[in-house]
Amino acid sequence: AKVLIVLGIAIMGFGCLESKITVDPENAVIVLSEKANPVLGGAKSHIAAAEELNKHFKLITGVNIPIVKDGEVPAGKYPFYIQIVPSEDKKAIASQESRWVITPKGAWFYGDTHGYGTGAQYAVYSFLEDQLGVKWIEPGDEGIVYKKMSPLVLKGGAFNWIPKLMFRAIRQGGARIAKKMHAPSGDYAEFAEFQADLNSHNKFAEEVMLWKKRVKMGGSRPGGGHAFCTWWEKYGKSRPDYFALNKFGKREPVPMEKAWQTDQFVKICASNSAVVDQLVENWTPRKKIRRFVNAGMNDGTDNFCLCEKCKKLDVPLKGERFADHLTDRYVYITNELAKKVRGIRPDAYATMYAYLSTLRAPRELKIEPNVVVQVVPYIIPLESNITEEILGGWKTAGATMLAFRPNYHCKYMTGCIPLGVEKQMFDVFQNAVKNGCVSTDYDSLTNNWPITGITDFILASAMADPSKSFDHWKDQYYSAFGAGSEDVGQYFDYWREKVWHKRLLPNIQKICDKGGAGDFTRGLFWSMGDYYKLSDFENAAAFLKAALRKRLTKVERSRVAELLLANEHAKLTFQAITAQPADKSEFAKKLLAFRKKHKDDLQLQWMGVFYMELANGDLTGMKLSKKMKGYLKPWLKTDLFWRFALDPKDVGMKEKWENKTWNQTADWDKLRTDKFWERQFAFDEKSTLSKPVAEVIQRYDGIGWYTTQQAIPADWKNRKIFLRFGAVDESCWVFLNGKKVGEHLYKHKNDWKTPFEIRIDKLIDWTKAKQQITVRVQDKGGVGGIWRTVWVVSKK
Repeated sequence: AKVLIVLGIAIMGFGCLESKITVDPENAVIVLSEKANPVLGGAKSHIAAAEELNKHFKLITGVNIPIVKDGEVPAGKYPFYIQIVPSEDKKAIASQESRWVITPKGAWFYGDTHGYGTGAQYAVYSFLEDQLGVKWIEPGDEGIVYKKMSPLVLKGGAFNWIPKLMFRAIRQGGARIAKKMHAPSGDYAEFAEFQADLNSHNKFAEEVMLWKKRVKMGGSRPGGGHAFCTWWEKYGKSRPDYFALNKFGKREPVPMEKAWQTDQFVKICASNSAVVDQLVENWTPRKKIRRFVNAGMNDGTDNFCLCEKCKKLDVPLKGERFADHLTDRYVYITNELAKKVRGIRPDAYATMYAYLSTLRAPRELKIEPNVVVQVVPYIIPLESNITEEILGGWKTAGATMLAFRPNYHCKYMTGCIPLGVEKQMFDVFQNAVKNGCVSTDYDSLTNNWPITGITDFILASAMADPSKSFDHWKDQYYSAFGAGSEDVGQYFDYWREKVWHKRLLPNIQKICDKGGAGDFTRGLFWSMGDYYKLSDFENAAAFLKAALRKRLTKVERSRVAELLLANEHAKLTFQAITAQPADKSEFAKKLLAFRKKHKDDLQLQWMGVFYMELANGDLTGMKLSKKMKGYLKPWLKTDLFWRFALDPKDVGMKEKWENKTWNQTADWDKLRTDKFWERQFAFDEKSTLSKPVAEVIQRYDGIGWYTTQQAIPADWKNRKIFLRFGAVDESCWVFLNGKKVGEHLYKHKNDWKTPFEIRIDKLIDWTKAKQQITVRVQDKGGVGGIWRTVWVVSKK
């Protein structure tokens, strides 16, 4: 936090420190040190500090205050010194500390620049925020909030900022690209006009990076990561004892669906002291520059070591599955590493992941004092009480340094529909700080700023100063809209209070389960109509329209107008997602037309928006009209979940499974028909995957049977009627009411992803209310199953 301090300065050396100091911008200069101060370090952030001070002074005063070198200050000019320490300040600079001193004779901005320190740059931002009321609500010049002032009226005194958190980050979410942008392909090719060109992409990436600096993100990251991703390549042949004993009785990776995962997800033998020795040996040559030694487990929830020594370290509860809680074994190896590294360098730390199977605290072991626990609540819902339980458990186990590393942005904020999640994010962050977190590392900015900007601004601001309340930062954000701030506040309050707290938060676990792998946004999009109403968007828009009737500046009016556009876009997206199949294409056309018209007016990550919708089942129907060209309306979408049975011994045809009645398949599992069977989520609320099937199907090659019932309108009797399969991997045989109607065999390389139709009208039993559709699928390798939606369609 920023506090007024006495820096050991002989105050009289500056003359009188007045409470108010008036500076004529026409009579001022910004003075830049010609070389880095050896006392403060060699970083060059002081150059950016001078440029940023110049930029903001020009916005505030309308005057371009020149930047001059130290020693070239014209007589009689008021100097703003950058990374130059006043001679009267004898006090040592703390790690990451920034200082600024304002006197009648001049102003000084300086600080630590060793390692990740940003010294004068943070001093400039703190000064602008504290004394001139500047805020940065989003990247780019449009996100700079300021008031005109000339002359400058400054508050005299000596100030500093030392961050409470040693590391503060929301990851970039779109880095600079050095080479040519890859053109969208496949399903995304027709939306290529929405992809920014290379220059525009890189310009915005730089603006995002600068915004992160302005809100004082950065610092020194306390290690962390997956430590053993390259170990099989390095040590697989020479030291197989380093690696987990797998279910086949071998110490080697278990083949996975994606080849790169096989090696990178390999688990180590946590009870093997030689693994610790190797970590120490690898670290020792760099011990002077690296305090943190990483022991974070590799990704994935399976293939952990099954040797007896490792299993003796586990403390399972009755009824738990093997991989539910393996924390003690990983605490054991991290503790052993911690002891060894502090014997070599007393201030060294070992770092581990509290992630998936190791998320919750150990049940028997205590944490060594020099261990950093990187807490990664990957699939844990964004609930304060759950965060409290997890973090508090680690604190009780003795963890003195916790680092908070959530994927909440990736799981909650990838959509373009307002959520009202900002206070929930803030509260969970505050729980982390309360329980001793010294670092925050969120993954990652989605860059849908009119939708998520308020959340990112409040979260980033809280990282810089955790002592301030949610209401403080909320009001800071609202103030960017001038005379319309109260109305804009009511707009955001509506989503937070009426939608998030009353509808979404009470169902957060249900929605996360719906999306699978803890993906809240996907689950919400798959059940949008259960939680949102068309009237929500209309009610919220009324507040923004009221704001536009107020007396606003041009910039303030533009900000409100963009929020209104984003709300209208969200409304159109909601309508397209929730439309009935027969109407979906019309809503999709309207939505696409709106996007084309406003793609340059709305700061949304457009290709990310399309990806979210298309990758999860063409949610808005953007591709539907093209797919259904030539078919009469209505189009009938079959159930998402079909009954399913594995047939590993290929006995189904001999036993005539195609003739099984609906009642005879009641004991079959249920499977989605828009995902490969390897990628099903057993914990989906509508899935009844039994444990044996759930475990086998993740890597299953062979035969599987699907069946469902479908009503067909009686007035279709004179039409040609088809089953339209989006795609089946690899071959399939299709039956209607027990009789074969067609097949689709894998003969060419793209047959597994090509849509096809099977005519069925000749075998429809019009005396039945519903027809039974049964499909036998054969998959010989890789992923398999019915993986794109099945429709019933017709032609004249």
